[in-house]
Amino acid sequence: MWDTEPFDMTFEINDVAKGIRKNLTMSSMTLWDDLRNKVAQVLNIFPGSLRLQYRFSNEQKASLPFDLDSDEAYKEMRDKLEPLVVPEILKSGKRSTRKKKLVTVQLFDKNAEGDGGPGGKSTKVRTLFPVQVIDLKCQFLQNAAAKTVDAPMTKNDERFEKLKVIIAELTERWTCEIHSLPDKPSLCWTPKDQPGTCYPITQ
Repeated sequence: MWDTEPFDMTFEINDVAKGIRKNLTMSSMTLWDDLRNKVAQVLNIFPGSLRLQYRFSNEQKASLPFDLDSDEAYKEMRDKLEPLVVPEILKSGKRSTRKKKLVTVQLFDKNAEGDGGPGGKSTKVRTLFPVQVIDLKCQFLQNAAAKTVDAPMTKNDERFEKLKVIIAELTERWTCEIHSLPDKPSLCWTPKDQPGTCYPITQ
């Protein structure tokens, strides 16, 4: 629970590479996990792969953003934002009715390419071990499914059928929750002596 009265927080979500720029208004009572899930939904990525950073809209564009990667960092951001958007309390004990200029929280995913980082320039940040399922495999599967049942099996057909089974087994066993997108699974394996490290599985 928060110690102060709730207030509205306006987030500006930016991803230049995907052409995404969206404002999102949420209460200061919003939990960290709920905010992260909402931002991940806007960016169409899994919450676990987010590497959020932020800065306030009243800061210079050249200023370095702060990390927003934990509940503690979220509370710290909220505490810094509150006096910027909430009117102060007057000597009379009442809150001022004078409206303050809107200050938004600009959010960036530092894993994204061209995230409009410090200085407002598009920067390319290399994602650790990016893995994607090869589109050629998908085409193979589509071609195999399109063939009629009555047609005689060729050697290529048999290879495609075996490939389908192998891909299905690999996808079920090695789908990575961190690097996969909702509509595009990615395959990774993690060595037992290197927890938290992903290596791509490709053809």
